[in-house]
Amino acid sequence: MEGITYLPIEIWRIIAIECEKPLIFFLVCKLFASFADDEAFWKQKNAISFKLFSIIAPEQSWKKQYQAEAEKAKQVLKRLAKELAWMAKDPPFNCAMEQIDNNPYHCKATVLGPDDSPYSGGVFFLDINFPSDYPWKAPTIMFTTEIFHINFKQNQRICIQNIAKYGWSPAITIDKLLVSIVSLLSNPSTTNCCVNETAKLYESDKEKYMQLAKEWTQRYAT
Repeated sequence: MEGITYLPIEIWRIIAIECEKPLIFFLVCKLFASFADDEAFWKQKNAISFKLFSIIAPEQSWKKQYQAEAEKAKQVLKRLAKELAWMAKDPPFNCAMEQIDNNPYHCKATVLGPDDSPYSGGVFFLDINFPSDYPWKAPTIMFTTEIFHINFKQNQRICIQNIAKYGWSPAITIDKLLVSIVSLLSNPSTTNCCVNETAKLYESDKEKYMQLAKEWTQRYAT
């Protein structure tokens, strides 16, 4: 890895530009973090590269930034591990969730259609992506199974206002969101309809709406 200090000037110029982007800055800091406490390494750095890198991100600045980002990531992973453990040990009724490819930020959830709804007997799959700053920001959740519903549509992000009554809060956990989704299968919300055409049918001919929801469930979710 010592050769990293002798990167061509052109590469350092690219890094200098790209470092304005937080993600690239984080990756560059991560690359150099292992050398941060190696005094000999710092003394042996190529002079040009050292000057360029010092301009890009002074040592103390990027070390603090990296440490802050690392601590933040640690807290996010800790929270996700706790929620995944809860879901594995005591999942809500009609709900389940698991990681995809051992990635805690990407999960697959399964919800069963409630008996008191046209979705009864259906097995619905959802894709869940947790942001890097979870739980301060809400996860992205969408059905991957076709569904006929005024609040949900396949491969369309679920409106968080529909499943979190008072908006997103770090106190909300994924199990609560899944419970809210199951609840909406029984009692759709006409306040925030995400699928306009379906919502119009729900208002004008609820019986036909219920019949189509049942047919779609039998066709796509069983």
